[in-house]
Formats: sequence, structure tokens, C-alpha cells
Amino acid sequence: MIDEEGRLRRIDYGDRIYFDDALGIAGTTYPIGTAGMPSNTIADVITICAACHLRIIRVHGALTLGAAMEHYKFMGCEHEDITDIIDLSGEDVDGSHIEGLIVTGGQAGAGFLTLIKCIVNAITTFQGRMNWCSFWGGCNHYIQGWWLYRPGRLRIYLRCGDHNSPGSHQGKHQKLER
Repeated sequence: MIDEEGRLRRIDYGDRIYFDDALGIAGTTYPIGTAGMPSNTIADVITICAACHLRIIRVHGALTLGAAMEHYKFMGCEHEDITDIIDLSGEDVDGSHIEGLIVTGGQAGAGFLTLIKCIVNAITTFQGRMNWCSFWGGCNHYIQGWWLYRPGRLRIYLRCGDHNSPGSHQGKHQKLER
């Protein structure tokens, strides 16, 4: 017997669950969580992810984590919409990847978080890696250092902007070489 409904669900969900805080609806029954009917509740998204064995969440709007979400991938539209925001809200996101979103809040746990093409805004605690990210919101960020290692040479760049606009490179800039 062919499971047509199961096949349709796999096609509609693809490899991700969709979240939209403004246009989504609450609930966990199919087709909620698909591109055509996104969810608007993080608890429902977690439930749908578990039921479908998925770990990718497409975020549109403001998402505040309300539970530990280790080893997930959160994807935005790379700043196409300045309202696509994820607030870590002190939750454990060890082993997770966040791509193309504005990231705020604090990270719990002792693991590693990866940010890719994100705008970092007022993160209070962070342990991980940032690739192709920008800072926004002034000197609210504690950065131990950015470093680039080449054999025989170590360069450390520290930058702290003082303007509240994305992409601002004004402010204190230090370059240390050894």
C-alpha cells in the first residue's frame, strides 16, 4: 500500500519547517509548518520538527527561542528583511547554525554556535564561530579577538563600532601583530 499522504507531507516540508510570526498559524497538524502555511509558535515548530525528523527551520519575522535547541539550523533571507530576527534568550543552542538572520540575546551551554552571514546585535554571551557577519548596535559586544594564523605570523584584529547602523566600520580599531 502506498502512503500518499506521507509522500505528500515529505514533498511539502522538504528538508525544513517554516516559521513566520506574522503570517503563520498555531498548531501541529499537516500542512502547518510548510511554506504555504508556516507556523507562528516555536513550541509547535519543535513538535513538527520532532515528528518529521527535521532540524532545519526557515525563519521569517521575530523568533524567540523558548527551549534548548541543540543541533538545529535556522535560516533567514540574508537581511532581505530587516525584521528576520532570532533571539537566543539564554537557551542552549550547542552545535547549531544560524544563517542570514539578525541575532540577539545570550547563548547558554558550553558548546559551539556557528553564525553565517548574520547581523550580530547585542549578543550578551557567545561561544562559537562567525563567518561573514556584521555587527550592529554599538559596543554591546564583548569580543576577545579575531585572529588569522599564517605560518610564522599571527594577526589579531579587534574592532568595536560606535554607530547604530549595520555595516558601520567607524570607531576603535586595533591591529596587533607578532
